[in-house]
Amino acid sequence: MLSGHNLTAKVGKKLLLDDVNFTVNPYEVVVIIGPNGAGKSSLFSSNAMQALGVSHLAQQCFTRLSGGEKQRAQLARVLCQLQPSLANKKTPIC
Repeated sequence: MLSGHNLTAKVGKKLLLDDVNFTVNPYEVVVIIGPNGAGKSSLFSSNAMQALGVSHLAQQCFTRLSGGEKQRAQLARVLCQLQPSLANKKTPIC
């Protein structure tokens, strides 16, 4: 199961996602459509970061993170590279 709860994402002052909640059950197919800039990629990036417990690190300087936080941030970065649809170029961790 894949789920996201209370996802919010901003780029500068532009609010891309505002308190988004969703659940996708095993074997269920869900399609997300919308115009460019609507927040589709941001939704997946935010969910990946939330799943790894690094959402709170998104705006922090990497060199100031603890060893464990750096490891989780690096894992999130690798997952974004392996799954390009998760990458959000405006989020520092990905």
